[in-house]
Amino acid sequence: MNNLRPLDCEHSNIVNTIPWPKVTGTLLETDNGLSFDFIEPGHKMRIIYKSKDESTHFDIMQTGMCPALPRGHVMAGEYRDRQEGQKPGGLEQLMHCVGDLVLNWKHYKIDCYPARDRSWGQVRTEDEVTFPPIGWSPVCFGKDFCFNQVGIEDYQKNKPDWEGVFQYVKSKPSHHFSWLVRGGTEVRNVVRVHRKVLEYHPELHSAIKQEIELEDNKGERYFLKGEAIAVAQLPSWPNNMFVDSVYRWEDDKGRMTYCTYRRLGMLGTRNLLEENSISSLNRLLERF
Repeated sequence: MNNLRPLDCEHSNIVNTIPWPKVTGTLLETDNGLSFDFIEPGHKMRIIYKSKDESTHFDIMQTGMCPALPRGHVMAGEYRDRQEGQKPGGLEQLMHCVGDLVLNWKHYKIDCYPARDRSWGQVRTEDEVTFPPIGWSPVCFGKDFCFNQVGIEDYQKNKPDWEGVFQYVKSKPSHHFSWLVRGGTEVRNVVRVHRKVLEYHPELHSAIKQEIELEDNKGERYFLKGEAIAVAQLPSWPNNMFVDSVYRWEDDKGRMTYCTYRRLGMLGTRNLLEENSISSLNRLLERF
């Protein structure tokens, strides 16, 4: 929970500019030790990595829990700033990931539900964008329940911590897009999302405890409650702050799963972090 800078992570090997990967059939191999074998394109792939000193390596298999679905825009301003004739697209899919990880010579078993996403033609100006922090929260309990939403903290039922720092049109939905898959193949539209942050990271301002209420187009309602068990700031472009998390989610049926939660913060995040730090200090001083 104390990975405040990218190099605070136990292992980091992200290369901004890398040669074209070696492609052999369904196998892609990169120059930094990572390989992808698309065993069943769109459904199953094997991912292998080994660091140069071999102290860190993994071998995992990912299997799709739902179809690969088209996704909307994630970054604020993408739809607005697209060029004439530009048709941005992308896909998302929740996966079941199992395998083995050796991190600095220590072995771990892997069993979780990450999301994979792929973008094409998206607007990536890396320009200054003033917008509230965006949360990406895929949740999967298996093929019976695959859900994702991208959006800001709900301001209609709650008072977000960024109130007064960012402006937003309050007549608009708080989520940019959302989807739900039941039974592995039944895709449902999500008509309502209320995401409430219960607790923020004291320095990174990413949500470490939150609740999500959602309703699908068949009128079924769901309740999710999550807590971060690991948080790290990861590399991004200078006008953006990217925080990733490992989240333990529970639903109202008592099920538990482990997925990711990601937060994107753009221009204005520094002011928010400063105000949050001052508020945290004031709350601490009030105890004495």
